[in-house]
Amino acid sequence: MIEGKSGNGSAKSGQGLPTVDPRFPLHPKGSSHLRAPSWFGSLGPITFVNALADQAKRIDIDSIRKSADAGDVIAQAALGAACYCGVGTPKDLAEALKWFKMAAEQGNATAEAFLGWAYATGQGVARDAFEAMKWYRKAAEQGVAFAQFKLGYAYSSGEDLPQDAVEAVKWLREGAEQGHDRSQTLLGLAYATGKGVSKDPVEAVKWWRKAAQQNECLAQFHLGVACLDGVVVPQNAKEAVTWWRKAAEQGVAEAQANLGVAYSKGDGVTRDPVEAVDWYRKAAEQGNADAQSSLASACLEGEGTQRDPNEAVTWWRKAAEQGHVDAQYNLGLVYSDGDAVPRDAVESTKWFRKAAEAGLADAQFNLGLAYAKGDGVGRDAVESAKWYRKAAEQGDAGAQHNLGLMYADGTGVPQDLKEAVKWWRKAAEQGHDDAQFNLGELYDKSAGVPKDAVESAKWYRKAAEQGHARAQYNLGVDYSTGEGVPKNDAEAVRWYRKAAEQGHFGAQYYLGAAYDRGIGVPKDAGEAGKWFLKAANQGDPRAAHDLAALCVDKRDFTGAVRWWRIAAAKGHASSQFNLAVAYHNGNGVRPDAAESRKWMSLAASQGHNEAIRLLRSGRI
Repeated sequence: MIEGKSGNGSAKSGQGLPTVDPRFPLHPKGSSHLRAPSWFGSLGPITFVNALADQAKRIDIDSIRKSADAGDVIAQAALGAACYCGVGTPKDLAEALKWFKMAAEQGNATAEAFLGWAYATGQGVARDAFEAMKWYRKAAEQGVAFAQFKLGYAYSSGEDLPQDAVEAVKWLREGAEQGHDRSQTLLGLAYATGKGVSKDPVEAVKWWRKAAQQNECLAQFHLGVACLDGVVVPQNAKEAVTWWRKAAEQGVAEAQANLGVAYSKGDGVTRDPVEAVDWYRKAAEQGNADAQSSLASACLEGEGTQRDPNEAVTWWRKAAEQGHVDAQYNLGLVYSDGDAVPRDAVESTKWFRKAAEAGLADAQFNLGLAYAKGDGVGRDAVESAKWYRKAAEQGDAGAQHNLGLMYADGTGVPQDLKEAVKWWRKAAEQGHDDAQFNLGELYDKSAGVPKDAVESAKWYRKAAEQGHARAQYNLGVDYSTGEGVPKNDAEAVRWYRKAAEQGHFGAQYYLGAAYDRGIGVPKDAGEAGKWFLKAANQGDPRAAHDLAALCVDKRDFTGAVRWWRIAAAKGHASSQFNLAVAYHNGNGVRPDAAESRKWMSLAASQGHNEAIRLLRSGRI
């Protein structure tokens, strides 16, 4: 628990506390005009002392001193106040403490509370937690709400007293029931967290509301969170913003940060990125890591403020150095991308590691990738697999896919196709298209799983529908052959086209072939040539061979020879044979027996039957 700030300082009633110690006369001789003010519920001893000193202004200080010397406990407390404040006598902290101690030793609750405060803060005495708690306890047992709060806080935090949540709740309740705002706030937190008392969100909200209505800023913050969550009270973003604003205006950084989020999202208020940045900055300058990270994002994107990548890095670094995991990850990203700041793979990996060690799956994935590439760290497949596994076990689909690849290849882990299938299936079921494609291939090729054409086509389709070009091509082949799906040439063409338009040369070739032969589409030599050309320009020898055939159809033997030569150079046996015939007959080139025999021999070496027959016949 954290100690809250005081309220707005408005005086509260004494809540039934005694105005004087009943063992002493109310009006001892020499102090007939001096009275003890009531103890104000949430005011600390300094405020009370000031009230006593204010009365002392209207009474002769010598008269007060005489009564104090005579043992009048109220006079002793008043004289202590006068000495502390310098009213009617020189300001003298040591003298003030002397008189407060006299009054405290006679059981004056105000003096006991003041002494507790003095020992707790080291005001005029050496700081002494034991003495502070001793005097606070005495005052608390007499019903002083401030002292009850201090005891409750000490037991809650484990500062100055052994941590004891039950004892903390006991004293916080005493103070809270007297209207002490900070006691109410911390009692609400105890109910919210179930520390020292059974968890009860309804009770938590009840006490926060009491404190918030007294302008206690931390209660206002927590009440705002409760209004936004809508667990105990009806969800009401506008009311949440109202309470956060009250707390934010009193300087509560968490409330300022939440107000920034509200303005950024337009949640409970009209969306206003400029106002969001203003609140983020207020909280960030107080060291709030969430606000620092949000302000950094705004600076990088130029949202609500001028774009400034360097300022973004500054704020992310401040948050990251406080252990803010998202800020650590974002720092890793900006140094990895090299867009906002000069690329620095070592710095990037440093921040990814911090976020990864904190358990952030995205950072674990990126650290695994860094080890796989040797980017900012030495290449290390085993370390790469380790970090991929951590992210994969948290459900990161990209890490599951990459870990599957490592098992399939035996990189950094023993080769194990069953493990590959396991991780690819996890990723595929999350919609990872590469994993879906890989599963389709395994079922297609009977690798790690029994061959299953239907299952293969199912996974190809899932990836294809996400735009995966290789899956679209393979699904086209399935429809063309009727493997795993009913044979359907029109459907085959549809998937070939999708892949072809993404530049898949195999799909471009088959789409060209479909137009060339009129399979699944009307025959169209122009469309056939267009798609053959695209595939040929990517190095597909089949497409070059078929382009040559289109040239022959147009009696363009020179063009045909050009395409045969391209395909032949890539080892296409039919093009080698046709090029040999062209050199033999002088079609599109000058006759050249040596060239003819060279290409015929190459075709024959690949098992081209006609080339073998002609060579054996001696005709070439």
